[in-house]
Amino acid sequence: MPEPLLVGAHPLSIEDVDEVARSARPVHLADASRALISKGRAALEAQLARGERIYGVNTGVGGNIKFNLTPEQSELLQHNLMRHLSCATGQPLPSPIVRAAMLLRVATFSTGASAVRPEIVDALLELLNRAITPVVPRYGSVGASGDLMPSAYVARVLLGMGDAEYQGCRMAALEALKLAGLEPIRFAPKEGLALINGTTVMTGVAVLVWVDARRVLRALLSAIALALEALNAGAEPFAPWVQDMKGHPGQRNVAAFIREHLAGSKLAGDSARQSSIRCVVRRKGSVPRGRLSKMPGR
Repeated sequence: MPEPLLVGAHPLSIEDVDEVARSARPVHLADASRALISKGRAALEAQLARGERIYGVNTGVGGNIKFNLTPEQSELLQHNLMRHLSCATGQPLPSPIVRAAMLLRVATFSTGASAVRPEIVDALLELLNRAITPVVPRYGSVGASGDLMPSAYVARVLLGMGDAEYQGCRMAALEALKLAGLEPIRFAPKEGLALINGTTVMTGVAVLVWVDARRVLRALLSAIALALEALNAGAEPFAPWVQDMKGHPGQRNVAAFIREHLAGSKLAGDSARQSSIRCVVRRKGSVPRGRLSKMPGR
């Protein structure tokens, strides 16, 4: 069993997200974050108790902001948002993308600024740790407010709405919760809105694409190093002094990766034997400084 990821203890890394999304690394919430979440919720409830008018909490949303809501209507609004946004289409997103989005939502809540109850965060963590993955259609709204539809398809599973994947089967969310020993919850004012506003789905996609692209790049550069040896090609074009003259961080990292793979080689290194393979570092790379060799290949 891998060591649990403690959300709130430190900023999430790309590797953290990948491990939770694809390798089912367990996730816990740091005590300090739990305290922040409770404090944020208490602040919202104090504002409501003072009679303050808060968008999307005790008012309608969008053009309906002119309507004031009673406490009962405020709670109903949060559930109706899930129903209103349940109109996405297409094949389901891959499970790792959905899991990445769920983790990123937990990370967002861990700051306490979203004013949700700790119970909401715990419910999301239960879905992650018990491998209940909401079924999220591929096509839906993406705009200034964020991934509204896909995020709603994630959030509504907490209510027992929609479908989820559990133990290799697609089933009704309510059934999946029951089989996992969980109960659906109800959203308090503000919580439905907090679960859908943001870009956690598209950020999850970006993280996993970055990881896959990086692994492909590592495989490509490893093959290039092997080709240099096979052709007895010169390694001087990858020397640090050459790359320093170019001044491109990505190019430097690519050259350093190839040098590392050629370390100790008796086949590469004769600069008198020219090869067009030297051109692999001619263009400016896009690899972040210092990160090309840190994550193991897959």
